[in-house]
Amino acid sequence: MEFKIIGQFSLTDVAAWWGAVVATAIFIWDVIKWIKSGPRIVFTASANMLIIGDPIREGKTYVSVKATNIGTQATTLSNLGMLFYKSKWNRLNNKQDKAMIITNPGIPHPIPHILEPGRVWDGLILQNEEVENMAKDGILEAALYCSHARKPLRARIKLSHNKSLQRTADSRR
Repeated sequence: MEFKIIGQFSLTDVAAWWGAVVATAIFIWDVIKWIKSGPRIVFTASANMLIIGDPIREGKTYVSVKATNIGTQATTLSNLGMLFYKSKWNRLNNKQDKAMIITNPGIPHPIPHILEPGRVWDGLILQNEEVENMAKDGILEAALYCSHARKPLRARIKLSHNKSLQRTADSRR
């Protein structure tokens, strides 16, 4: 069997290079799939939330937290807390001035909670005067502890600067 030469390369060389390129592309794709597999949680916090239609919680202001699993595997939400830093320097060095645990934040899904892929978990933190002062005086973050991560997921708690919203919230307390 005789192979033709294309330029300086034989057809065997071209086939070998083509196989190497395809194998490398498949390997890179498998690495990307492996990196993106597992639980991936999007965690957000929204301050100044009022609850309507629940007589027990009506008239109080809350920080609403939400965790959405956009990954491929489930994870267990083990704890919800807050971390307070007096300065940006302390936040940068991860030296919290105060760490808090929120008891029973999940309604109707209490913690610990298994968060399946494609599911959402909601929680509430009472936005009292202490929480508002911490958010104004430094950096306040909600911290969600999950079984798949060594460090908590964090979401900054920022108060609205809209005075009318704050007045409405204050008048309902």
